[in-house]
Amino acid sequence: MTGFSDDEFNEAFEQASLTMDPDEQAAAVKRLQEIQFERGGFIVPVYTNTVYGYNEKVVGMIEEDASGLGINRSFNSLAFAE
Repeated sequence: MTGFSDDEFNEAFEQASLTMDPDEQAAAVKRLQEIQFERGGFIVPVYTNTVYGYNEKVVGMIEEDASGLGINRSFNSLAFAE
């Protein structure tokens, strides 16, 4: 979920849901699309298998595996520093 919340969007959505008039529905849906485009939530379609973070108390992180793609599958080498 994006956490997107917008009063104008909610009103247009309610208008589109309640009216039976096709022209009013089309106008409301058009406005919904405009609002989404202008200020809608950002949806991340893909998450890469990557660790973002750093702490000196953790050791053994390999920056890149043998594939050269930056896919780190060596989490079993992580340990806490003494």
